[in-house]
Amino acid sequence: MSRWFSYFTHLSLAGLAGHLTVSAYHGFRYKPSPSSVYSYPLQWWHGILKTSHICNISAVTTFPLLVTITYWTLIASSDTFSSTYNTWAAISKHILNTVLALSEITTTNIPPLPWKTLPVCLIILGAYLGLAYVTHATEDVYVYTFLDPEIQHWKLAIYITGIAAGEVIIFVLVLGRSSTSSYDQGDQHWFKNGGVQSGGWEAVPMIDAGFAKNARVQQR
Repeated sequence: MSRWFSYFTHLSLAGLAGHLTVSAYHGFRYKPSPSSVYSYPLQWWHGILKTSHICNISAVTTFPLLVTITYWTLIASSDTFSSTYNTWAAISKHILNTVLALSEITTTNIPPLPWKTLPVCLIILGAYLGLAYVTHATEDVYVYTFLDPEIQHWKLAIYITGIAAGEVIIFVLVLGRSSTSSYDQGDQHWFKNGGVQSGGWEAVPMIDAGFAKNARVQQR
C-alpha cells in the first residue's frame, strides 16, 4: 500500500473518482434558485476551488487516455492476462478508466478545456516523473521499467518526450471535441455572477434578468 501512490495509474484513477464524486454531489444539489434559474454550489465557490475544478477537468479527461495508451504500448506483456486477477486489473485500470473519461467527454456538456490548463497538466506529469525517481531512491524499485535509465538508455528521453507530446495531442483532441459539442448546443454566452462570459465554465444561462441583481447583491 505504501507504494500505491507511486503509480500514475492509481493517481489518475483517484482523480477520476474524486471528480465523479464531486459531480454527483453537484448533481444532487442542482436546483432552482429563488429567481427560478437552476444553480449548483460550484457557482458560489471560491475562485481557487473553481480553478482547481477546471484543472481537474482537464486532467480527468486526458490522463486516463494517456495512461491507457502508455500501458498497452509500453507496459503490457504476456503476463497481462496470465491470471484472473491480472486480467481484472488490466481491464479495470487500463480500459474502464478510458471508458469513464470518454463518457465524460462525449455525454456531458463540459465547455472547451482552457488552454491555460495544458501547462498545468504537463507540470503534473513532470512532478510525477520526480515522484517515480524518489520512489526508486527510497525503495530501490522503478514502478515502471521504461523509466529505468540503465535498461532504456537513450530510449528514456524518447519515452518521456513522447508521453509529454501524447498529452498535448490528447488535450487538443479533447478540446476540439468539447468545442464542437459546445458550439452545437449554442452555448456561446453564459451568465456568471451578474456578467456575461464566453466558454461556459461554472456559469448558468442568462434566463432571468433579475438574477443579475441578486448575484450582485450576494457579491456585496
